[in-house]
Amino acid sequence: MVAGPGPGALDYPRGTVFQDLGDEGEGLDLKRYLAILLYRKWLLIFAVLLALIAGLFYTVREPPVYRATATVQATPPSGNQFGFTDLSAVASARNFTGDQLELLRSSVLAERAAQTLSLDLAPETKTDDAKPTFFDELQQQLTQWWHARQGRVEPTALDEQRDRLLDDPLASNQAAVAARIRSSLVATPVRDTNLIQLSMEGSDPRAITAMLNAVAKAFVNFQTERRSDDATSTQTFYEQQIEWTRVQLEDAERQLTAYARSKDLVHVDNLLEYSQSEYGALRDRLGEAERNLFQAEAKMRAMNEIDAQGSSDFLGSEVIQSLKTRRGELLDEYQRKLEVFLPDYPAMVQLRSQIEAIDGQIAAEVDSISRSLRIEYETSLKERQLLADRAEEARLELLKLRDETVDYNALARSRDTLQAMYNGLLSRVTEAELVSGIVQDNIRIVDLATVPVKPFKPDLNKNLMVSAFLGLVLGVLLILLLEHLDDSYKSNDEVEKETGRPVLGSLPFIDTSTGVQSSANLALSVANDPKGPLAEASRSLRTSLMFSTAEGAPRVLHFTSASPGEGKSFSCVSVAASFTQSGSTVLCIDCDLRNPSLHGIFDLPNDVGLTNYLAAEISPAEIAQATSVDGLFLISSGPMPPNPVELLSSGKMMNLLKLAAERFDYVLIDGPPVIGLADALVLSRMAGASLLVINTAKNTRTMVKESLKRLRGSQARIIGVVLQKVGQPGGRGYGYGYGYGYGYRYQYQYLYGYGQDHNERPPV
Repeated sequence: MVAGPGPGALDYPRGTVFQDLGDEGEGLDLKRYLAILLYRKWLLIFAVLLALIAGLFYTVREPPVYRATATVQATPPSGNQFGFTDLSAVASARNFTGDQLELLRSSVLAERAAQTLSLDLAPETKTDDAKPTFFDELQQQLTQWWHARQGRVEPTALDEQRDRLLDDPLASNQAAVAARIRSSLVATPVRDTNLIQLSMEGSDPRAITAMLNAVAKAFVNFQTERRSDDATSTQTFYEQQIEWTRVQLEDAERQLTAYARSKDLVHVDNLLEYSQSEYGALRDRLGEAERNLFQAEAKMRAMNEIDAQGSSDFLGSEVIQSLKTRRGELLDEYQRKLEVFLPDYPAMVQLRSQIEAIDGQIAAEVDSISRSLRIEYETSLKERQLLADRAEEARLELLKLRDETVDYNALARSRDTLQAMYNGLLSRVTEAELVSGIVQDNIRIVDLATVPVKPFKPDLNKNLMVSAFLGLVLGVLLILLLEHLDDSYKSNDEVEKETGRPVLGSLPFIDTSTGVQSSANLALSVANDPKGPLAEASRSLRTSLMFSTAEGAPRVLHFTSASPGEGKSFSCVSVAASFTQSGSTVLCIDCDLRNPSLHGIFDLPNDVGLTNYLAAEISPAEIAQATSVDGLFLISSGPMPPNPVELLSSGKMMNLLKLAAERFDYVLIDGPPVIGLADALVLSRMAGASLLVINTAKNTRTMVKESLKRLRGSQARIIGVVLQKVGQPGGRGYGYGYGYGYGYRYQYQYLYGYGQDHNERPPV
């Protein structure tokens, strides 16, 4: 059974929570990738060199290729030679250059160019375009061998050439040249100009130059012939149109004259204009009469509303106004005298007579005005009716005249249109006769091709640059692939992110293959050589342990690793020697009962040790041995037992750790590996803290993760990680420029148990 909390619990509380570093973000670390490339630089150099060799071989094997160039100008036409605006040309001006490019690539132009050439075809135009490469020859040989096995006989290229020449040598020659032109000609428009650059590639510079110039000349001649044919067909068309228009115009004149005679229409335009003006004048007079009638009618209505006293101020008559004024004066005088005299008084009677006379005069004046208003109203009414009748007659006459002139105007417009067409055609034909000999020069040759002197392919510099670039890219991709497949740790950050524990120290790799220093002496070099690199690294690890917990370094510290041979025993001895340099007393206990090694490092006997104490009645003082390092003591493993796990999980082991913690300042346990064994899990449970030793050149992430999983499952307190053999060949990173060479001197003789001979002790 697994023991409970060990003595280390007094020094390292179980409630202590370690910081889980976790991931700090997965950004693009350029320095990391640069370090990867530098580490695998020889693979990158090999890939680039291999690509350069392949590029050089390809360049040497590739036949030389020449390029001939010519330039033609193709300006969109602004119009035709007859002065008409060519609407189709204007609409397709943006596509003009594209049309010319397609014409240059057409089979018609290639055949025209081939007909103008008188060439004895070079081998490239008779057979293939270039000399067959090594791979082409190899493929041809394999094909002939396979067909020979099948009983088939393939005709040779010479036989095919002879058959073509026997059929029709001239036609075959021209067809081959035309096919060669179409396959090799490249037409490229020059940006922001009307120029087109023609180019042709091939292994015979004279042949491609002759073919390219023939294409340029055939292009210009074809355009000239087409324009001449267009001019002839256009002139013929216009002459036919003139004759047709003349016949139509004469017929329209006859129809117009006959219609005017039948309708008795003379000066139709003046008559219609006169009728329209007369009708307009009558409408104006009718409107004026209606306004006068309205005013007269209004006065009549107002007259009918006059009261009996003749109150007709609206009439504005001066006579009535003066009479009303006189009547008012007399009435005022009558009222004043009425206060003094009686109504029958003669003076009063006279005043009443005068007032009555004035009233009669006012009534007579009003009656006269009423009669004049009635006469005015009746006159306006008669005038309005007369003008309305005349306007209606004029309107009907105008409508009739318009109906009669509709057909006349249609015939007149037809005649005028035909007359304009006829006059225009006559003018164009006259102009055509003057410019029929003029040819527009919108298609012309700017530069003819000259025979190229130097080949443009293969380009050695370009091929080597491309090869180097491809080799560099492939090399980088291969390095990244290998890096992705590499399961080892490459930096402290990776270890901390994967394990979730800090890296407390890194012990460098020091080579012992030269025999200058043995592995055992190297382990004690921390004490023997305090200024050496290993001593410096050990002191740095000791300092990290001092700050690993709030109480300082754990007093009972367990060293373990994922697999054997990672240097955990060496790390244990180095840390122990470093602690003694600060004046502390340290006890190292070799708990790797299956493969002990501490007694060999200190050159001490292993006849009596930990197994004797755990299996028999013996005191700890009898198994503890002083070492050559002051303040450092060792309890070796003792004889190999048949049941290491049972011994380590016993209560005596717990008591031993308690006694050791009381006697010594620090107790360091050198435990067995974690993978495949339960010993390390038992010890990690008893110890106050555990350190996981990782060999940077040997261990993989999978092994470390599995070890951490097993340790955490046993509730081990892992305070950190120690990186061992940093800088060893086969590993990289971690920033050390020195190393050391130490490893197990013995091989494990078991996978999940122990050796067959349990009494056999490994040699020291």
